[in-house]
Amino acid sequence: MVSGLGKTCYRVFIVDDSGSMASGDGNRLQNTSRGLHAAKIGCTRWSEMVDAIKFHAEFANAANAPTEFRLLNNGSPIVVGAGPESNQNTMLLGSLLDGSPGGSKFISFLFHSQLFDN
Repeated sequence: MVSGLGKTCYRVFIVDDSGSMASGDGNRLQNTSRGLHAAKIGCTRWSEMVDAIKFHAEFANAANAPTEFRLLNNGSPIVVGAGPESNQNTMLLGSLLDGSPGGSKFISFLFHSQLFDN
């Protein structure tokens, strides 16, 4: 990832925050009680995805790598890794991800596809 920072000038993540992400068919790694090993545990799709998105947001912020996060059902894009508001935007994204998914993918898809058709 670090070697690719200079090759990609702008990154975009489209984050599915629809109600279907509450399905319990996801998996994630959790440290065991001693912290020496990790175990795969079941979780929601949302929980599985949130771990990955938070990692990428924190990485983008630390590396000053402009990255846009678009939640399908939750408002305007959030850009981290660029400008003086990057830390604040990283915290904002984290607070949105700490919630639960909800909404309709279909309506949001129509809206976002119009944004990219120009």
